[in-house]
Amino acid sequence: MSVSNYDVIIAGGGIPGLTLACGLRGSGLRVAVIEAQTEVQVGDRPRAYALSPLSARIFRAIGIWEQIAPAISHFPQVVLSDADYLHRVVFTPADLGEPAVYYCAEHRVLQTALHHQASTDPHITCY
Repeated sequence: MSVSNYDVIIAGGGIPGLTLACGLRGSGLRVAVIEAQTEVQVGDRPRAYALSPLSARIFRAIGIWEQIAPAISHFPQVVLSDADYLHRVVFTPADLGEPAVYYCAEHRVLQTALHHQASTDPHITCY
């Protein structure tokens, strides 16, 4: 591998790095994603993420939302409160004009979908 063979080199093949790489699909740029850990190590992290409606829009734009949607949980509301203040602020999907206030996704689901999407582009190489 030579750095001169790539227009963009992304350090990290986790969710942020692969999201960037997938966002560059179709740009004509030659992209290298460099990850120190194996694909199994990166994909097998026992955690989940709260995803904002903006994250959902990004995942729709890069083409993975339909793939991950069956494994996503929806937050029907978010309540903000403070122990020292009696009032609460409640956000609902209607407030945002979105199907959900937030979403929840497991790391493995996101990582697998992103890795698959990146691997289908001949201009993206994952190391």
